[in-house]
Amino acid sequence: MSAVAKTPASLRVFAVIGAAALLGLLLMPFGLGAQAAAKPPLVAAIQPHVLMVLMENTSYEQIVGNASMPFVNAQVAANGSVSTTDLSHPSLPNYLGLVSGSIQNNPPDTTPQDGTYAGPQFTDSLASAGIAWKAYMEDMPVACDLTDQFGPANYDVNHNPFMYFNSVRNNPAQCNRDVPYPQLTADLNAGTAPPFIWVSPNIINDMHNGTPAQGDAFLQGLVNQVKASSWWTGTPGSRIVITWDEGASTEQVLTLVIGSAHGTAANGGNEYGTLRGLEEAYGVPLLGSSASTSVGDILPLLAGAAPPPPPPPSPSPSPSPSPTPTPTALPSPSPSTSPGPSPSPVPAPSAPGRVPRSCSAARARAASSATPRRTTRRCMRRDSTLQLTEESRTAPPRRRRTESRGWSGSLPMTTTHVLRR
Repeated sequence: MSAVAKTPASLRVFAVIGAAALLGLLLMPFGLGAQAAAKPPLVAAIQPHVLMVLMENTSYEQIVGNASMPFVNAQVAANGSVSTTDLSHPSLPNYLGLVSGSIQNNPPDTTPQDGTYAGPQFTDSLASAGIAWKAYMEDMPVACDLTDQFGPANYDVNHNPFMYFNSVRNNPAQCNRDVPYPQLTADLNAGTAPPFIWVSPNIINDMHNGTPAQGDAFLQGLVNQVKASSWWTGTPGSRIVITWDEGASTEQVLTLVIGSAHGTAANGGNEYGTLRGLEEAYGVPLLGSSASTSVGDILPLLAGAAPPPPPPPSPSPSPSPSPTPTPTALPSPSPSTSPGPSPSPVPAPSAPGRVPRSCSAARARAASSATPRRTTRRCMRRDSTLQLTEESRTAPPRRRRTESRGWSGSLPMTTTHVLRR
């Protein structure tokens, strides 16, 4: 009789099972185990819906309480908001910082033709996570406009930060998400607007060259349109973030988050804290200075944190019982009213006659430059008559703007300063 025949049947069964289990363990690194390790992280079934609109050149105290902006002030009274510190002057470094966590080389209002940056920036992180986005630019004529600078109409490339990053410019799939503003209406009506939306109004509606009333009217139309769409109603917790790139009378700007609870506690910090809140809301990496814990964080306004509870009312003493059979009723003491949340304090403007911080920085850059240029930049304190103008001796400016910004050629530049009262 063979050795196999002499082995009990039960032992043979156990031997076969054991061999199969051992084989499975040996093959797992090359089979199902490897597939599980290579599987990308899942994107949340319901992604946050956030629309961000960036306005221009107005300080916190020039907006809050301004009778020419009734719509914005009604939203401040009904939603969460903070005071945020801008990053630099003029506009472009603030836009770059808001999307990349860095003001890069702190450029003046240059164009992409003067220089671009490698990236990454916020929408690159969204794309890597499988989250769709679009930027809607008012008066930009075509999608992925790599050539227009200050026009046509009232378009300003300084207010389109995505065109400054090679990670967008050199990737047609991403560059074609930077589109003309009318496409927003089409996308909202079709239900195809993406989870993250960026809006840059033209230089009239963003208050750069326009009035507070014009900016207020634009924002009212945009907010009402968005809130009537399925983009807003179909996703709980949708938000509209309205902020300004830089202050004029102080460095503080309003950051208003429509959809958040009025009184929600959040640290406005500076504009890197605005970026940090967006990154945390979508679960993407923190870029550059947004990773610092000292820059603030608006996530509570985006995540729907409840407002802080009011302090308990002061206890009132119970009235002593009267010995008479029919005591006189005493009025019930009213609890003390807890004060409503107050906005973050706004620094007092500089004393008249003091050059604003941004002008001092511009003067320092000019002193270290070697190439003559002409550019005109106005640093205004609206609470005084101080006006600083930087001028040089070559060709006149190219732009019809209240703040002439365009020039060609390479940096650096030299300027002279004239102090006018």
